[in-house]
Amino acid sequence: MKNSVVGLSSVEAQRIRAQVGPNATPDVAIHPVRLVLGKFMAPVSVLLEIAIVLELALGEYVQGSIIAALLVFNTALGL
Repeated sequence: MKNSVVGLSSVEAQRIRAQVGPNATPDVAIHPVRLVLGKFMAPVSVLLEIAIVLELALGEYVQGSIIAALLVFNTALGL
């Protein structure tokens, strides 16, 4: 059985890396703050936020705070 070297030499690998860049994928992770804000900007969340503002404007603080608590719970559950 013959033992032969397979692959690029170090010089060839450095030359190709200089031409095309490293063999890596870009980091596409979403920042956690952006992820949370995205949950609050969903259509149903926006409707609940409007409901919270209306409840507070009408003086219904308990109901507004219950809706707010449910919105925060839903966001935490979604993460």
